[in-house]
Amino acid sequence: MRGTEGRATFDALIASIRVRHDHGVYEGTYNALWRFPAEALGTWFAEALPAFQARMGRYDQVSRFYGAIPSRRRTRASFVKRVLRLPSAKRKLVIATLRAWSVEQPAWEGVLLDLGAPVAKPPAADAAPPAWPKPWRTLLAQVRAGAKDMVAAWGGDGRLSALPRVIAFMTIDHGPRWREVDALSNPLFAGFAMRHYPAFVAQVRALPADERARLLTNLGKAAPWKKQRLHADLRR
Repeated sequence: MRGTEGRATFDALIASIRVRHDHGVYEGTYNALWRFPAEALGTWFAEALPAFQARMGRYDQVSRFYGAIPSRRRTRASFVKRVLRLPSAKRKLVIATLRAWSVEQPAWEGVLLDLGAPVAKPPAADAAPPAWPKPWRTLLAQVRAGAKDMVAAWGGDGRLSALPRVIAFMTIDHGPRWREVDALSNPLFAGFAMRHYPAFVAQVRALPADERARLLTNLGKAAPWKKQRLHADLRR
């Protein structure tokens, strides 16, 4: 592949992508796609996205091929220009897809702004509730100051005893740091660490309704699939 092969080759490469989870099998395909001329590539990516996303569904395989667009000036400009000229239904689908990608890849927010569909600024972060123990309030202040990451709520060894503090952190709005709720919740949803998940579900179920709703909202913003899983388990 030299990048001079033209649109038919680009379309054939996109059509060859069928595995829905990224296991590294498409590294050669990725490299081949990004050899095409920058301006043409942006246009082609824009035109291909509605059908490509529909074929692959909710899986993350599509976003990895598009992930460099926000940082490639000429490709980004031609991508935006072509998206703006798509039929209304396809344009709305593309914008919805980019919004979903922007949860994990903030750079897409700039592209959405170029498309006239800016992401709303997050609200101001909630203050620590007065009823929180002083160590929890101190830790939150350190997180807000950038001295610690939110995952520090787990403590040094991630014991079950840290779960009430973790849940408390998930029930308040963290303003511009809302994405960190995903990392905070990873030990609950990832691999062997799910040993704490049943206790998590039980403790969330026992929360007052308003706190439980806020937790689900915050989790849904940062990691929609985790909210769906938790919501289903809370109803069992």
